Amino acid sequence: RRRVWTGCWLLAADAPAAAEALQVEGFRRTAEGFWLRPDTIVGGLDACRDRLREAGVPPTLFTARLDRLDGAVTRTAASLWDVSGMGEARKALLARLVRSSAQLGSLPPPAAARESLTRGAAVVRASAGDPLLPMDWDARPLVEELAPALQAYDGPRREAWAAALPRA
Repeated sequence: RRRVWTGCWLLAADAPAAAEALQVEGFRRTAEGFWLRPDTIVGGLDACRDRLREAGVPPTLFTARLDRLDGAVTRTAASLWDVSGMGEARKALLARLVRSSAQLGSLPPPAAARESLTRGAAVVRASAGDPLLPMDWDARPLVEELAPALQAYDGPRREAWAAALPRA
C-alpha cells in the first residue's frame, strides 16, 4: 500500500465527526487545527477520499493535496508522528513473535492457541494502524517487515491450533 513519497501532502479540514476516520487513515491534527499526512498511500487523494466515505465521513469534508510545504513546516509536520516509538513498538512486536514461536510447542494446547491468537492479532493491529510514512522517515523495522515474520509464525500457529481443537 505504501508508495514512494514525492513531497506531497494530504490535508483535511478539522471535523470532529471525522477525527477517528482521519486517524485511521494516518492523518494527524496540527496545532493550526487541520489534519495532515504525507501522500504515501497507493491511490493518493482519490483513494483516501473513498476510504473516508466508506468510514462514514460526509463527502462535504474538505480534503486537498498539497504539492509541497516549506522546509520548516515539513519538519514540524513530520514531528506529528512518533517515528522512533513506532519503530521500537515494531521491534518489540517482532521479538515477542519470535519468542512465542519458540515456546508454542512447549505450552499446553489451549494456552498455545491463545498465545498464537494474541500475537497474531497484535501484528494485524500494528499493520492495520500503521500510517505508512515516507520510507526515509520511518524507523526500522518497517511495517512491511512484519508480514514475513507472521508468515514464518504461521506453521507453529497452525500446529498449536490443530492440537487445541477437538478431533471429530
